[in-house]
Amino acid sequence: MFTSTSALLALSAAWFGLGLAPAAQVTPSDETAKGYAFIEVRGPERAPFVGEPFTLRLRAGVDVDVLETNLVQLFRQALDVPVQLDHPWFEGAPEHLTARGPTRAVVEEAPLEGGSAVARVALGGELIQAGRMLERGPSGQRFTVVEFERDFVATSAGAYTIPEARLGFAYAVEFRDDLVAGRVPIDRRDAFVHSPAAPLTVRALPESGQPFSFTGAIGTYALDARLSRSDLSVGEEATLEVVVTAVGAAGALGAFELPRVPEVRGARFGARHTVDGPTSRTLSVQLVGVTAGATSVGPIDFAYFDPGAGRYVELSSPALPLRVQGGDAGAGAGPGMAPVEGRTEALLSEEPSSLSLQSVLGVATLVVLGAVFVLVWRRDH
Repeated sequence: MFTSTSALLALSAAWFGLGLAPAAQVTPSDETAKGYAFIEVRGPERAPFVGEPFTLRLRAGVDVDVLETNLVQLFRQALDVPVQLDHPWFEGAPEHLTARGPTRAVVEEAPLEGGSAVARVALGGELIQAGRMLERGPSGQRFTVVEFERDFVATSAGAYTIPEARLGFAYAVEFRDDLVAGRVPIDRRDAFVHSPAAPLTVRALPESGQPFSFTGAIGTYALDARLSRSDLSVGEEATLEVVVTAVGAAGALGAFELPRVPEVRGARFGARHTVDGPTSRTLSVQLVGVTAGATSVGPIDFAYFDPGAGRYVELSSPALPLRVQGGDAGAGAGPGMAPVEGRTEALLSEEPSSLSLQSVLGVATLVVLGAVFVLVWRRDH
């Protein structure tokens, strides 16, 4: 029987007040108001901006005594906490949201009163690991709480609704022991509790004051630019690296384009590629020296929107000095780098064709003149 929850004692008394076990249940009953179980969705503390990652946290709790005494396993595979959680956004993001990564357990370093820090539960039709802890309610009631979260990014601004979450379970007051099946419930009841729907407002990025160098970065970032070498000869290569690093508590890269690298006097851009790390995005660009002399690379401009401060922040790397020494322009020019002399040689290589055509025309003219001379001579003789 229920041992500590007054709400469930009242429920038990109602069942057996007539001395009858409850009839077979057709649909689960809503027992949110009973107070022995709960589920809630915690949204962001403030309204996020479009493109800003935010976190939803799903928490569910069951009275410890009810969990240990009365809950019934729902599936063939036994769960640590035999409940099933359902929330559409944790099982598949809606059209206006993009999920960033899978659902993850929220694990406390020191769960209250000890115990395992994780528990197997069902989320929709999947078995997942959730963080597990013990909490006390306002009246001192002890709850076993499971908790996990997921990150999202909104793709459009507007007023939305976080749908309700449900916690489904089955319980019984009386059990019998079976040699094969073990502890079998006699008066099983299927039930659920739910959370209320909650509003979610997503704000659009401000258009006023948006810098030209803004490429969609939301969060807090640092910018760095460096050259692999600052001295090279004409035709030699150097590598320019532009690194954008996410900083702050989130430390997560969003979807944005890397900054544009301006033209470099006396050098030509070659191959380029982008590499993403855990918290940084790097653009590598090959530079080929073309004209001898002193020049510079940059400055390189990059801007991001700081959602905490609600404003744009502009960054600029210092100009990187580059010196190109004189040398053989045709040596090591790299793919796609044709020296001027090569183009001149190509033009000169066309002259034999032109001279051959002139020769042919000259010979043809002589032949025609010769034929005319022969005809005239025969007529006179």
